[in-house]
Amino acid sequence: MTRQSAWHLYQRLWLLLAILLYLPFPALLLNNIIGTTLHPNHIWTDDAQLLPQAFFAMFWFSGMLLWRHFCAVHGLGQTATPFLDQHVHVQLATSAPFHLTWLYPPLMGLLSLLYACLPLALSFWVWRGLYLLIAAASLRRAGLGWAPIWLGLLGPASVIDFIEGENGTLTGGLAVSALLLMHSAPRTAGVLAACLGIKPQTALAFPFILLRRRQWPALAATIGFGLLLVLLTLPFFGIEGWRAFFLSSSPAASGLAATSLQQIFPVAGATLLYMLRSFGVPLGLAGIAQLAVFAGCAIALWRLWARPGRPAIARMAASMSLGALMMPYGYLHDMVGFSLAMMAMAFQTSPARRPVYVGLWLFAGHSATLAALSGHILMPLAALIGALMAWREAAPQTPPHAHNPASAGPALHPGA
Repeated sequence: MTRQSAWHLYQRLWLLLAILLYLPFPALLLNNIIGTTLHPNHIWTDDAQLLPQAFFAMFWFSGMLLWRHFCAVHGLGQTATPFLDQHVHVQLATSAPFHLTWLYPPLMGLLSLLYACLPLALSFWVWRGLYLLIAAASLRRAGLGWAPIWLGLLGPASVIDFIEGENGTLTGGLAVSALLLMHSAPRTAGVLAACLGIKPQTALAFPFILLRRRQWPALAATIGFGLLLVLLTLPFFGIEGWRAFFLSSSPAASGLAATSLQQIFPVAGATLLYMLRSFGVPLGLAGIAQLAVFAGCAIALWRLWARPGRPAIARMAASMSLGALMMPYGYLHDMVGFSLAMMAMAFQTSPARRPVYVGLWLFAGHSATLAALSGHILMPLAALIGALMAWREAAPQTPPHAHNPASAGPALHPGA
């Protein structure tokens, strides 16, 4: 066998293996679609057990109660909803009213209000579809080709996000788009970055990017649109809602992250904190390590965006990987942005590196498989590999016309 034929065989084998490793996820999605279609009213509970879609149902119920609270305060009356009264069995860990008890910022409450404008089952499907379309449109606007867009948005992490009814597809698509548009359309990038306020841990990388001297237009757009979104929350949450978020919700989330892994093992956990604890590292020491990695990633992001001329897609992929490492609290449904970045890199890297990026795209779902089998969470290792590889490919490039002005030509849009 010649070297060339061996190489072609290798290419076919790793592609076949990737397809086989991906197939369980569309099967899982199909099973979910059939189940929710046949039993639309079981989207919340089934024999007292939470179904995967319970995250979306939680948002929907919260939005319904927000509408009730708003109507009661303003004397607008309300329509009885027996289904709501019969199916809400959430025990709150605080004495605050439900509309003030919220693990997410009030910005997410705006989406919950929109969810609750439709019947629960219909709303689930409408908003799943809308998130896909919004993410795809913003990514296309940012210059990615359709192949990496749809492979990224239908990857393992996105399937997990879909069936859980979370918002990782939306936040992932917006984050990747914002990073790609940072120089070509900074104001649009700033608006997209502000929308990540619905889930702040997915935007931890952005302050260290936006505060660079060259990013002032994007920073101004982020602050301006962010303030507008905050103003929109005030009629429903008021100042009290924001105070409750900062005083009650953050400690509640920290308490959830600190829950004994023997009590609840987060197979879909995706953070360094979870990984270290799965290996028996004490909570305090794991927290210190997470803080140290956060600081290191912040410095790396500052350096990454300090020098112009870096390839846009590689810089975006390195940033998304570093952002994944920075998160102290997150799950695989928050890895859609990382998954998109790895697929985008797979389409532009060398054939020798392509299998690694595809493997990282797959690992954003199969991390849960390995965690269930081994009892260890390994997703941060994939993020580290992605960061190192993308960083290497994000080295500043010298334009061909730098030494020969006659060779200058029109700039290509990233991913065009």
